[in-house]
Amino acid sequence: MNRGRRLGILLLVLAASLGYWLASGPEQRRLATPGTVPPDAPEFFAEDFTAWSMDESGALRYRLSGRRMEQRQRDGARLLTAPVLLLQEQGTPHWVLQSETGWIAPDGDRVRLQGQVDLNRIAAPGRPPLDIRTRDVLVRVPQQEASSRTPARIEAPRYHAEGIGMTLNLARETLDLHRQVRGEYAPLR
Repeated sequence: MNRGRRLGILLLVLAASLGYWLASGPEQRRLATPGTVPPDAPEFFAEDFTAWSMDESGALRYRLSGRRMEQRQRDGARLLTAPVLLLQEQGTPHWVLQSETGWIAPDGDRVRLQGQVDLNRIAAPGRPPLDIRTRDVLVRVPQQEASSRTPARIEAPRYHAEGIGMTLNLARETLDLHRQVRGEYAPLR
């Protein structure tokens, strides 16, 4: 092969390589370059997911589902979009907690539900359904406790109440409104 022909093929290969590189887009080139990953970039993500968290004995701690979950490289925390958290203490009715966004601590022991949060106790024998609407709830999984410092409204078949701040303890089956509490109760007839 003559020298001019080799040079032509080499130039053609270089032009094709340059064209492919330019067509791949700046975002793809940035991610492909070693050492340029931003510190807040996700380590992994899942869409339309369901995850189960178990304790050391294999018992269910909680079930979490949502539209999207991504784990950050920097600290291992997980960010959630439209999370639905199912909590159950042995022998008590299930609670379903839903919010706009959320965050899970790297150890999985704390879950922050952010934005509007709906907490719903599923009806069970002898226990009517209970609905709570509030904002920005912190769930401490080992303690089976959810709390908020924001206004909360509670609705049940025979009563409703509202107040500022609340603590829900699943293990003791208690719900406390912290201050400025008012409500109505309809006795059985």
